[in-house]
Amino acid sequence: MFGIIILSAVTVMQVYVFWRAGTVPFVKNHIPGKFLFLAGLLLWACFFFTRIFDNNRTGHFSTILEFISMTWMAILFLTFIPVLVIDLITGFGCFFPRYARSARGLALIAGLFLSAIALIQGLRPPVVNNYEIFLSGLRDELDGITIVAISDLHLGSLIGTEWLEARIAQVSEQKPDIIILLGDISEGHGEACQYRSNGGCQPMKILRAIRTALQALISLVVGGVGILLGHGGSKLVGWLLHWPVENSPTAIAAAVIVSAGVGIIFGYYPAWRASRLDPIEALRYE
Repeated sequence: MFGIIILSAVTVMQVYVFWRAGTVPFVKNHIPGKFLFLAGLLLWACFFFTRIFDNNRTGHFSTILEFISMTWMAILFLTFIPVLVIDLITGFGCFFPRYARSARGLALIAGLFLSAIALIQGLRPPVVNNYEIFLSGLRDELDGITIVAISDLHLGSLIGTEWLEARIAQVSEQKPDIIILLGDISEGHGEACQYRSNGGCQPMKILRAIRTALQALISLVVGGVGILLGHGGSKLVGWLLHWPVENSPTAIAAAVIVSAGVGIIFGYYPAWRASRLDPIEALRYE
């Protein structure tokens, strides 16, 4: 289910970003529309096949494919937000029409700049944050113990043995008494690892890929049916009440983007807030 959400979010963001990028004067004058479409299709296909068919494989090609698709997802998100903000400010071009398209181009540049910073930060090794906790009533023999909490290692095709050995050395320098693994230790699915050890991984991967692809197809079909029902319903109301009705494609696209954005934001914000909690305080929460 999580894979469906990620794939749907990436699809919506990519369609929106490339759609708005095509209206920027520089892009419109210097980059052919067919090239823009093919580039977007290639990047989306790269992400799709990585998430659906190549999620648990190893090897240089799989590592490169995974790195490209994950980096592209981050670039899309960091570009989607500035472009959406500009569109909301300008009313999707209704306000300040003379400057809206140029502002959209500046938003794309800002998104690419943020993506470069994020890529540099992502390639840097993690740092250790030290917290000193005072607990009233703590027994004397427990005073001064060191607890190391580790989260979001995401060991997999991109992060392997060498990186893990460096993190083990980093943790060992703290001389911990207790080590707590908070979650997201490895990428992929435990079920796939279990079947790999039993020699039955490939059939399960194929079935899971078919199931995920069907779920994605059903989600897109249901979304399209919803748009058609809304369009037909408005026409029916206009016909019955003799009201002039006009459905704007821009309004439909904006509604889809805003609804998807609400889902992404309200899913991201709780996770972001939880990630900023002190692990000790989170464990003590009542």
